[in-house]
Amino acid sequence: MTTADDQSIDRAAADGTPVGTFEETLAAAERTVDGVLRTAAAVTRDLRRALAGARTGQIRDARKALAAAQATAIPAGVASHLTVRRCMTPNG
Repeated sequence: MTTADDQSIDRAAADGTPVGTFEETLAAAERTVDGVLRTAAAVTRDLRRALAGARTGQIRDARKALAAAQATAIPAGVASHLTVRRCMTPNG
C-alpha cells in the first residue's frame, strides 16, 4: 500500500533533501500509519473468523475467511504466512 506520500517520505530519506515542511511529513506519516492500522484490523478480523471456523469444524467458512485475509494482506505486503492450502489441508 504505497501512496504518493509514502514515496515522498522515502525520497526524502534516500537523498537527505527535505520534500516538504515538518508538518507535511508528519501528516503523511500519520496517513500511512492510519492506513496500515486499518489493513491490520481487517486482516485480524478475517483471521479470527478463520480461527472460529476451524475450531467449530466449519472448514468452508475457515477457508473463505483465510482467503479474505490473504486478499487483504497481499496488497499490503504481509501475506507471506497466510497460505490457504498449507493451513487447511490434513497434512498442513
